[in-house]
Amino acid sequence: MVPALVRAALEAGHALEAGQLVCGPSAAWLHGLLDHAPTTVWIRLSQGDRHSAPPGVLLRYGPAAATERVRRAGLPTTSIGLTIRDFAGLPEPAAGRRRRLLHVIATADALRLITIDALAAQVQAAHRFRGRPLLQRVLDELRGELSHSGAEARARRMVRDVVAASGLRLHPRPYAIRQGRRVVAEADLAVVALRYDIEVDGPHHLLPAQQAKDRHRDRRARAEGWTVDRFLVEEIDAHPEAFTRAIRATISALLARQSSSRGDHCSPRR
Repeated sequence: MVPALVRAALEAGHALEAGQLVCGPSAAWLHGLLDHAPTTVWIRLSQGDRHSAPPGVLLRYGPAAATERVRRAGLPTTSIGLTIRDFAGLPEPAAGRRRRLLHVIATADALRLITIDALAAQVQAAHRFRGRPLLQRVLDELRGELSHSGAEARARRMVRDVVAASGLRLHPRPYAIRQGRRVVAEADLAVVALRYDIEVDGPHHLLPAQQAKDRHRDRRARAEGWTVDRFLVEEIDAHPEAFTRAIRATISALLARQSSSRGDHCSPRR
């Protein structure tokens, strides 16, 4: 796939000299942020360097400082920070751009290509660019600085109906899971009778550091006999029926296990 990208880049940018760079999704693929190469090759040219794009090539215009240029697979490519800023300005609806930004930033953090703080500093230092407010919001989400209480409230309403249909009750507020007197976790949505913890995770749970904390926290909750399920806000909003179906299936399994346990306990001894 790289040779095809090279050929398209050569056609578009005269061997990609003098500030002409692979950018956008094409650069993201070269940086390892995407699983598949985009079907369209993205090339950034200097502001005054106007070209007609050959088929399969999309041209973007704008200067890039020397510090914003790296080489990937032998091609001059936008830096990781500029590549992510390009994503903020993709020509697609804001919801789609937000999902793509969350993915590429979390992947870049996992690969240790850039930190959230370093990217935020670059955004602050950069000149105006398309999609800057959206990128700033995504960074705030990944830092956990924006509340997902609205999403949790929507999930709570859905879960409450599923729980009630099973003759159970959803705890009205986050529930402290204790080991003796010590709180080891707090359940977002708790079906206490089943020791079932449903976690509604904001985007910052995509980051490796937060995932490590979540695994440690969930181990402590499970050690106290709790079942833990985690759902990303994006999953709940995009697929509410799949979310409630998963909750219903877990509740059914826990009720069956509880019933079986009681039956074993009450069976006559031989």
